Amino acid sequence: MGFLQSLFGDPSPPDQEQESEPSINLSEENHEVVHPVVVRQPELDAFKQLIAEEREEPYSETEMPEFLRESIDEGWQELTPGDQNWSEENEQRRQLAEEIIGAWEDEINGESGVILLPIGAYYKLEKFLWACEARAENEQDPFDLPDTFLDAASLVKRLKAAENDDGIPTVFAHVDDVPVTRGQ
Repeated sequence: MGFLQSLFGDPSPPDQEQESEPSINLSEENHEVVHPVVVRQPELDAFKQLIAEEREEPYSETEMPEFLRESIDEGWQELTPGDQNWSEENEQRRQLAEEIIGAWEDEINGESGVILLPIGAYYKLEKFLWACEARAENEQDPFDLPDTFLDAASLVKRLKAAENDDGIPTVFAHVDDVPVTRGQ
């Protein structure tokens, strides 16, 4: 027996490794699927202004007869899970939109930047836009859509396209790196 044979054993070709897809195990608790999206500061400013104007204009709810308000709340509670009435849901929707936009604004340096868009975040902003449009269409409500509405809507449209487009890369990010997750 030679020296090398004593070290390595009988010479034989290496075993063929089976080809497989590379994989990595990430904890679902600490990671989430996100889409990197470029946003511009003017878009975030437009959304913030829309939130502020919607907040400043009171709902016409105080002028609404109580039986009608109760009817709306009852219908709302039948259609949505939970025990919030329509007014509480609107306030929560506004606050959530404000948190999302604020978190992204903290991530941007200068005129534009890349945000990490968690799945479903665009929908939370879209719900706020729908509520604003519904208020503007209600003749009893004094709220009118500001000029910034179209800029805010175009931002949400791009976010929705990013989430639904197969060409946009999907990445896994640690929840500490996703400001919207940190804010909730």
